[in-house]
Amino acid sequence: MISKSHQFLLVMFLVLVLLVTSFGCQSPPTTTNPTSPPLPIASTTPTSKPTNEVLSTGDIAKKVSPSVVLIAASYGYWQSSGTGMFITTDGYVLTNEHVVSQGYYATLILQDGRNVKATIMYRDPSLDIAVLKVSQGTYPAIPLGSTKEPDLGEDVVTLGFPSGNSLGSSVSLSKGIISALRIISNVKKPLNKPSRIFV
Repeated sequence: MISKSHQFLLVMFLVLVLLVTSFGCQSPPTTTNPTSPPLPIASTTPTSKPTNEVLSTGDIAKKVSPSVVLIAASYGYWQSSGTGMFITTDGYVLTNEHVVSQGYYATLILQDGRNVKATIMYRDPSLDIAVLKVSQGTYPAIPLGSTKEPDLGEDVVTLGFPSGNSLGSSVSLSKGIISALRIISNVKKPLNKPSRIFV
């Protein structure tokens, strides 16, 4: 049996343990330095334009016009003119086959006023496509878009010379929409797939 003196000492010991434990668990007081500079706050202002920014019609004209050329071709009594565009910086030009359907050479009138000679490298009458090549120089190639098939109602912008050189060497611009997606049944692309035309 524990005597009253021992009980008293035991109670005092437990009280002492509780006091020590409570003081040990307290967090040390924090001090602030009034002269310390405030922490920097991250800026929410965007530093660059989004990559999917839609260009205005005027912006498209400024970006694409230097790549558009007026093509003049002749062979004997046959003469033709139309629109082409540089697709590579080393002088490859894409145009319609009917513009250069006769002959082997053509003259390109550039937007800076220069006239350069081009050789007809490839023709495809079924797709109405031809590729020309300028032998020397570096040229402003048109930025090619995505190969994704467009949707009905999408905006389109065309630049070129709809009347050949009868209106001079100033490029014309028009704007419209994709109004139809049609399959050309009598034209086959590689892999024997029918071609599609966007109207």
